[in-house]
Parts: sequence; structure tokens; C-alpha cells
Amino acid sequence: MGRAALKPPRAVEDALSAWGRAIRIARVRRGWRRPDLAVKTGVSESTLQAVEQGAPGVGVGAYVSAMWALGLLHLVEPVTDSTADESGLLLEAQRRTTRVRLPPRAFDDDF
Repeated sequence: MGRAALKPPRAVEDALSAWGRAIRIARVRRGWRRPDLAVKTGVSESTLQAVEQGAPGVGVGAYVSAMWALGLLHLVEPVTDSTADESGLLLEAQRRTTRVRLPPRAFDDDF
């Protein structure tokens, strides 16, 4: 028995569709056939077809591999920039303590 597929949020579907369109357009602009790109990315032709259709069930590795093969990996790299996570940085700053702790003083037992 297979797992039940959950429908992703609309924003995720839209993003995957945009990625798939961008991959297909880049492939066509280069004059590559789908089997050519499938070989370069190391995925099956049917998986690549699903990527170009923006299928949510395809692993992110297939999308990123296609972008790499097309020379578009630089478009994905901003996701790895932890300083771009403005919400996370704000939450982290709010949790920081404002109290300054002094280092413990050494005991002086010289009377």
C-alpha cells in the first residue's frame, strides 16, 4: 500500500511550476532534447518530464540537478544564505538576553 499524497500549499505548487517552466525554457533555448538533459542530470526522462511540469512529488535533487546541468545553480544558491532569513534573525534577536554577565571573580583568600 502506497503513501497517500498530500496536496502542497498553492504557493508551493506555483513555485514548483515556475521552476519547471524555467528549466524547460532553458533546455529548449540550449537546443537540448529531454533525453539529453536527463542524461546530464542523472535522472530518468520521465522524472525530468515531471520536473518540467512542476510535479510536487519529485525530489528537490532532481530540480537542483537540472538547474546545475543548465548552468542555473546560481539561482538556487541564495536559499542557502542564512543571513537572508530576516524573520529568523529577528526572532533570534528577540530571544537574546540584554543582561551582561560578568565573568566570575576568583576568590582571594589572602587575609
